[in-house]
Amino acid sequence: MNRIKILPKHLADKIAAGEVVERPASVVKELLENALDARSANIEVAIEDAGRSLIKVIDDGEGMNADDLNMATLRHATSKIEKNSDLMNITTLGFRGEALSSICAVSFMKIFSRTQSQDSAHSIALEAGVIKSVNESARGVGTTVEVKNLFFNTPARLKFLKSKAAETAHIIRNMNEIALAHPRVALKLL
Repeated sequence: MNRIKILPKHLADKIAAGEVVERPASVVKELLENALDARSANIEVAIEDAGRSLIKVIDDGEGMNADDLNMATLRHATSKIEKNSDLMNITTLGFRGEALSSICAVSFMKIFSRTQSQDSAHSIALEAGVIKSVNESARGVGTTVEVKNLFFNTPARLKFLKSKAAETAHIIRNMNEIALAHPRVALKLL
């Protein structure tokens, strides 16, 4: 009997999520980098329960149209690279197309987004990477990402987390590092 097997997709996604999403601070970092790559001038971050219950990142960047929004949480979906030569000229913080996919695999996620050319925003809601709804919604130009119940389906990750104070300190440290590296962006923790 063969011992080596291909993992089922849902299990592979959970494992891959662990590479990108170690703790709430890594979620905040990935979402902030997406907001910066979208040329945001103002970014707000809200957290509850040190990011375990809620992480919300609101930006005024370029936003995504409905088609891009539907693709954004798929594994290896990216707007940054298309061909091998693009790998030699990367100017963005993210490019692999793994962050949103990894985060939504271990949480309940909602994304609201609107581009300058759209009359209305669109939203998508996912639970553990499974799309639950896609709708039109209201918001200005930019993107809001809500992450709820982080690690709800990976109890080992929850056990690994430190105290609320320690996890919040990790988030604040990441935000301070990003703020120092991008002084023209207004970054606010709510």
